[in-house]
Amino acid sequence: MRAPANYHGGDWRGIEEKINDGYFKKLGVNTVWIAPLNKNPQVPYQEYPEPHRWYTGYHGYWPISPTEVEPHFGDARALKSLIKTAHDNGLKVIADLALHHVHAEHPWWKEHRDWFGTLELPDGTKNLRRWDDYQFTTWFEPYMPTFNFANAAAVTALIDNSAWWANEYDLDGFRLDAVKHIPSDFWWKFRSALRQKVEAKRGRPLYLVGETFKDRAGIDSFVGPNMLDGQFDFPLYDSIKDCLAENKGGLDQLEAALDASESAFGKESLMSPLIGNHDKGRFMAYADGDLPDPNGTKEEEIGWARPPTVDEAANYAKIELAQAVILAVDGVPMIYYGDELGMTGAGDPDNRRDMRFGDDVSVPERGVLENFEKLTQIRNRHPALRYGSRRTLRAEKEVLAFIRVQFGDRVLCVFNRANQPANLEFMVGPELIDGSYTEELSAAAITVENGRMKATIAPRSAAFIVRASAR
Repeated sequence: MRAPANYHGGDWRGIEEKINDGYFKKLGVNTVWIAPLNKNPQVPYQEYPEPHRWYTGYHGYWPISPTEVEPHFGDARALKSLIKTAHDNGLKVIADLALHHVHAEHPWWKEHRDWFGTLELPDGTKNLRRWDDYQFTTWFEPYMPTFNFANAAAVTALIDNSAWWANEYDLDGFRLDAVKHIPSDFWWKFRSALRQKVEAKRGRPLYLVGETFKDRAGIDSFVGPNMLDGQFDFPLYDSIKDCLAENKGGLDQLEAALDASESAFGKESLMSPLIGNHDKGRFMAYADGDLPDPNGTKEEEIGWARPPTVDEAANYAKIELAQAVILAVDGVPMIYYGDELGMTGAGDPDNRRDMRFGDDVSVPERGVLENFEKLTQIRNRHPALRYGSRRTLRAEKEVLAFIRVQFGDRVLCVFNRANQPANLEFMVGPELIDGSYTEELSAAAITVENGRMKATIAPRSAAFIVRASAR
């Protein structure tokens, strides 16, 4: 049996094959985010925290070369072929990019020690995983040297190298790792340089999306016209997980989280709502009761000791509802691979299980996948869901409803968390005028009369109601 914290065989050629067989087109997505491109160590290293497990660089975050690609994923020609095929099929490609550190095998660490900080603190302790008190200097592991971002030569090398990757492989953007551990002035220089070195040459912008585990103010401090386009909205993720996977609190609390994100980030940011991520346990592990562990065991250790399975098929309705939420709100929704069909898993590496297709997908999972494909089709048809205003009609424990409007496109979105049907009545004017309407997922007919709509929403389901002629 292959070790969980090791390479399992996925590569760029496999992604290209799935593009060619129409998987992504049917999925309704327009961008593929791939792992870091740099070559990683070919031998395992031991993790600093207990229980000191051994990992390889299967995840891609231990770069050992500024220009060589990871051979497990393919060669340079395979990467270029993947990106060309993606572009030919209307897909953009963004690559993960680690700028905070390199691996100790990297030539920059060997040749330019002055580009990096030191592992030892003045008090004799190690500056390891000091996420908050040494936010911009902490090392993640003893074998992962952190850059000294006050060193001009190091900053120049990082920026020039990033521009090289974008130009060499015609990338459409980057997902930027560990943003909060890199000072703001670096990101100003980074954005400015990429505009000159990449965007000016090609005549199209790069999309820069970051990963920052902080509150909304902390996340937003790295977003703006001269910094990142957006970041993953982890505060909203927390509310979606709590309300829809674990049934903690009510949908009125989810509405409060939506409102907070809209207020904090605004329409000018391209934030990324999500329900899954490689730093989190899978949504279905929470939905099916495998996480969190009642004894406080870390998610990563749950994955090693008792990897989750989905025991109650009815709980797939929870992830379908969560998918509907992130596809009904502003931003650039991010679907972590496998979440489109409801894969489960605990913390890393259990949340990186091998992707499954065809006969390896169970009947309930196929239902989740088919529902997701319908949701993306609805989002793609309706600009109101991507750009429109949002007015809340109802925010209660089990029901959330809001109307989204973008010029003539109007969509009423309703979410019913309860285990029984919700018989609802709304005053929907002035956005929705009297006439015939259709619920997009079920094709049910609905009427608006005298500004009033009556609708029955099935248990644990979403509804997207539009003017009948708008389909």
